[in-house]
Amino acid sequence: MKCKIDPKLRALELIPSISAVDSHFRIHKNMEIPERSVIYRAFEDVDGSGEILTAQENLNWWRYSRGRLKNENAIVDARKSGEKVFALIAKNPL
Repeated sequence: MKCKIDPKLRALELIPSISAVDSHFRIHKNMEIPERSVIYRAFEDVDGSGEILTAQENLNWWRYSRGRLKNENAIVDARKSGEKVFALIAKNPL
């Protein structure tokens, strides 16, 4: 009997800023991209527009093997290029 593997969108390449490192803000490699994230929507870009999508999101949506990220707001910009999505995630103090 074969197990059905449910494919998930994951964070593969990460480049943290010095500010992110200093504030202990981190997206972990292989972290699952939440379906409600603008990054997921950019990946699903069916018309191939490649436009930059922006949204305010809660970092608590992000899960990894040890749990979730903190309950903090972030501004997320995402753009699809080919088969990849490039994203910028910045904590939002609001």
